[in-house]
Amino acid sequence: MGPDVTKSLAQLTGVDWGMAPEKASSLVRDRHEFRQTPMGSLSIPALTRLLALDFQGDCDYLIPHSLDRLALFPLEDAKAISQHCILLLGVLRNEHYNWMQMPELVRQARRLVEKACYTLYCDSDEAEQTSDSLEYYKVLLPNTQMESSLYEALVRFEQRLSKVESGTAPD
Repeated sequence: MGPDVTKSLAQLTGVDWGMAPEKASSLVRDRHEFRQTPMGSLSIPALTRLLALDFQGDCDYLIPHSLDRLALFPLEDAKAISQHCILLLGVLRNEHYNWMQMPELVRQARRLVEKACYTLYCDSDEAEQTSDSLEYYKVLLPNTQMESSLYEALVRFEQRLSKVESGTAPD
């Protein structure tokens, strides 16, 4: 079960950065705003950006929430699939989260990779039915690249899990 989605990262972590400085860059302003926004109101791209910043305490809340969101996120169109996969890559690549304490989240991450790759495969297969070769390759190439990125991230994720010496790796 993820964090209380009615609370912001600032509330959950107890670290409130306050308002961004007046002349701050858009990245800094976004980061401050995202930390003040209730978790349930953060968009998929906002979650992705927060994970990319990789503040150690934040991942304790961002990883479970991201996995919950990804499990519910409908994969309806190319943009949704892309955002879904990019967030999933951010989750898998995070090196600060203590996965060994959360074996159910490890299983959930693995299932989400399989679901995303299957969706990409089906999307490519469906595009193959068109008589327009250019349209087919516009779908096939990015999908194949994303599928490859997901499997590569999953392999590295599994390698990190196997290096942990405290007990047995989650199945």
